[in-house]
Amino acid sequence: MYQSTIQQFIAKKLNQVLSAVLLTAALLVGQTTWAQSPATIGSISYNSTLGAYEIASADNLHDLAVYVNGAGSYSTEDTYTPIGRGAKAFKGTFDGCGYTISGIRIYRTGQTNEVVDFLGLFGQIKGTVRNVTVSDARITGRQLIGGISGDNWQGTISNCTVTNTVCIHSRQNNAHNNVG
Repeated sequence: MYQSTIQQFIAKKLNQVLSAVLLTAALLVGQTTWAQSPATIGSISYNSTLGAYEIASADNLHDLAVYVNGAGSYSTEDTYTPIGRGAKAFKGTFDGCGYTISGIRIYRTGQTNEVVDFLGLFGQIKGTVRNVTVSDARITGRQLIGGISGDNWQGTISNCTVTNTVCIHSRQNNAHNNVG
């Protein structure tokens, strides 16, 4: 009962914080990288005037992770699922428009086939992430862990900051930890 109450509080707090600070981050799309059909990705609508999908809430981030990662439901009450990994690395352009994403929690212990590598706001980047700050994050996994991305593989990260009480824990000796 007590654990469930804590998880509900964390989930509510995460959604409030992400919704408040992620007013409008733009996910720019290019014809060669992202199909502009469907007109929506889960709860994310395409803004044809801007030529971008607009991220405005924690639910939008979760829907983006589901879209990029393949299928299924990825985020739970108390843990965020990074966007992109491996063959499904993030290949688009994410422009945070100077906003801050705060309150990300990722706790991966390696139990029940959970993904314990490539952890951060993005799991793995082959595209561009720019103009976003990650703060007040707690990320625990095995290796390839970072605030912005667990792995930047052939991608570009620019004008991004990881700040304020960010704790990144690796559960493997000699693991690759990134702070960016």
